[in-house]
Amino acid sequence: MKQVLTDHKNSVIIASTIALIVIACAFAVYLRLYTGKELWYEMFAAIIGVIITAIITMMLLIGQTDSDEKREKKGKVFEEKLRIYQEYLSTLYDVIKDGKNTNEEKLKLAFKTSSVAMHCAPERVEKISESVKEIFKRTIKEDGNALEKLSEEDLKVVLKNLFDIMEAFKADLYENYKRHETLKWNKTLLNFLDAFKLEQNDGDAPQQMPVDTKDNIKTNDAKTADEDWEEKKKDWTLRGWTVNDYLASKNGFMLTLTGSDAGNNQPAFVDVGWYDGHYYIQASYERDPNFAKALKWEYGGRRSHGTWWKYFDDEFYNIPEGQLYTYFCDNKKLREYLYEKIVNLMDIVERENHIIKLKDNVGTREGWDIFTWYWDTLACTYENNADRPFIDVTREKTGNVKIKLANRTEQPELLKELIQKIGCGNLKPEKDGYYVLNELDENDKIPSKVKEWMNKIEEGTKK
Repeated sequence: MKQVLTDHKNSVIIASTIALIVIACAFAVYLRLYTGKELWYEMFAAIIGVIITAIITMMLLIGQTDSDEKREKKGKVFEEKLRIYQEYLSTLYDVIKDGKNTNEEKLKLAFKTSSVAMHCAPERVEKISESVKEIFKRTIKEDGNALEKLSEEDLKVVLKNLFDIMEAFKADLYENYKRHETLKWNKTLLNFLDAFKLEQNDGDAPQQMPVDTKDNIKTNDAKTADEDWEEKKKDWTLRGWTVNDYLASKNGFMLTLTGSDAGNNQPAFVDVGWYDGHYYIQASYERDPNFAKALKWEYGGRRSHGTWWKYFDDEFYNIPEGQLYTYFCDNKKLREYLYEKIVNLMDIVERENHIIKLKDNVGTREGWDIFTWYWDTLACTYENNADRPFIDVTREKTGNVKIKLANRTEQPELLKELIQKIGCGNLKPEKDGYYVLNELDENDKIPSKVKEWMNKIEEGTKK
């Protein structure tokens, strides 16, 4: 019996339903709730009501189901897009950061780009590829490996193109997204660049070697190298440097710039020595962190406050401890390498010292941020004005000094207005957007002229 009911389940349900309806109708007539004629009208009305209710309910359920499915699908697609875009940026960073732009990494980035193309519109993918191309130009060397340092301009371009990539991703992720105003992004870029100026140190620099008063040890087979070394020391002394030579005895030496004050009454210096398993070359103007930052950006290496240092290049990286003098005497290429590096750093320290003296003579001034930039420029930014006008006092290769005006917000119209207000309406901007206020020789009173322009800028911004 149970098996029969199971096999004819639907038939049993229908028969039971009909039987219940007949019984209900019979009771309604018997109890005189309805007459026979009224019953049929009421039943018909009830059936129509049930049908209409069922249809409406079905439509609502179908609509709700479709809406839920679309919302769930949209949410999953959004999560997948977000994951892909985040992985893309992470992959781009990995390709650049380790300094080894391998075929494996290139292939990985190519596949990540194809994943992005699955979701982004073609024009957005094209924009992303243009930005990636520009980032690679600024961060990858011609041999395919990453650069060790980035200039301020490189950092600015990299950040701008990263923002452009982000814009493309956001436009795809969020409906009705409106692109950020260019001016506001410019302010963001400036904030980042200012933050990079305040970057943390890379760790302790090698310790300076103590002054060595002992006579140098010389060997007969190193006569030519020693003679050359003695001539270099004489040249450097005549140039205004004090040479502390302990090359033969302790495999190192130090040059200090006579008359310089790098902080705490200590002179600026360049030295060569041993640190943590390898020989290094070092330069220091301790009281100016921007001195070391610029060296790091230009040549790689590491820095600690105002001191920059770097291990010898690969060719001479593995000279054993205590063997520098021996290698120096026997290897002409090593001598040429060291002389070139030392002379270059001496030149940079001398240029820095010149700008530091100018900075000291200009002094501090309320509302102004005054700092050195790349050893030849004194930058003076007026922070009490939203346009942030600034003066660059730059020492040219000719020996002359240019005093130039621009603004940090890079708005030429506002800069032109300021030029009018300070009484220089006849000046025309150069190709780089600067206005040259003065070109002076070294004998002119440059600090007083800089202060004079500061006064004019302060007055001009009040008009």
